[in-house]
Formats: sequence, structure tokens, C-alpha cells
Amino acid sequence: MASFRLPHLATPEILNAIHPRRLGRFLEPYGEFLTRRQIRPPSDPDRGPWDTVALARAFLAPDPHTPAKLIDALYYVDRLANAPGMNALLEAAHRAGLAVVRSDDFTPADLAVQVWLERPELLERKEAEQFLEHPRSIEYYRVDSEVPVPFPAKSACRTIASWGSSPNSTTGSRNTGAGGRSRSSRSTGKTPSGSSSGMASRSRVRRACSGPSRRRWRTGP
Repeated sequence: MASFRLPHLATPEILNAIHPRRLGRFLEPYGEFLTRRQIRPPSDPDRGPWDTVALARAFLAPDPHTPAKLIDALYYVDRLANAPGMNALLEAAHRAGLAVVRSDDFTPADLAVQVWLERPELLERKEAEQFLEHPRSIEYYRVDSEVPVPFPAKSACRTIASWGSSPNSTTGSRNTGAGGRSRSSRSTGKTPSGSSSGMASRSRVRRACSGPSRRRWRTGP
């Protein structure tokens, strides 16, 4: 199972750098979650302190009762709670006309929480832009259903296979333009699109749509 990683918000020191009142506003919709985790808000919202050690533990160990909206909020805030994210949010806030409250101990996490409270869609957009610039190799998503998603129907497979049926098809000419040449990732050099590379791609589609493979893969050294 993939773990829920929060490199920044799972650190008590970074949580302490968020203004107590702002952190309280961020967590206010999730009072039931805090109560279940035995976390009490501070008596003085402006001075705090929050039990950031308990918060970090709770953030790192979500259970089936953890609100999905809280998980989303934590994810987006954590992704922008760094120096590059801070610069991107300051520029985006300026362009959007969003007033940002600064202080002497202004931190990226404090800014990310502030933007989330005022314009969450702005934070989501900047995170998406950051993801496109620095994509991850693997992303995991939790789904509600325990039933595996079925493989595409044969009609879908035929549609995919038809993409490689002509020299100027989407599969054969991706990133090359109509009538262009495709690049081979192997040592065969450049191959005209629609010829052997197109045949290979169609062959792969046919194998994928023909059902489970009988090939046995070695798992040991």
C-alpha cells in the first residue's frame, strides 16, 4: 500500500511556523476529526500553541474516517510549502489581486495555508503547473470500489489499434507532424512513421487486447 507522504506538514517545526489563528481556520471544518484524535484547539487562537506533534502524527496516519477534503487540503498545501512554491504563489496572488498578509516570520507553509483559505483553486492550479514541470514517475490514487477496473472492451481495443493503421495517424506521427519521421528509442535509428514502428505498435495493441499473456517473467536475480 502506498503511504500518504507529507514532507512539510508532517514536521512539527513547520506547523509551528503557521500562524495559530490561520491554522485554526484551516482545521475548523474538521473538528470531529480532531476530537477523535484527541487534539484540542488552543484556548487563545492568536497565541496558540497547537499540539503540532499530535497533528503531525494524525496527518501521517489517515484512516477511513479521515475527511477526504482534509486529505486534499493537506496534499495541496504541502506541495506548495517550499521556496519554489512560495515564489509561484506570491506571483500568482499578485496577478489575481489577492492580498497576502506578511510578517517577519513569514514562511512558505503559512503562505500556502493563507492562499488555500482565500482561493483554493489558485493553489490547485499552481500545484498542477508544478506537477507538469516536474512530473512523477508513479502516482497512486485511492478509490472507493474494491472491484478492479475491467480491461477496455474489444471495441475500444479495435479503436486503439486503428490509430496505427495509417502513416499519418496519431500513434505513428506523435510529436512529428503529418508525414514526419518518428524516433526510435532503440539502436535501430530513425524509422519512417507507419512502417516497422507502426507495425510494432499495432502488434503491441493486439497482444494487450488478446487477453492475459502466458509468458512467465523472472522475479529473481
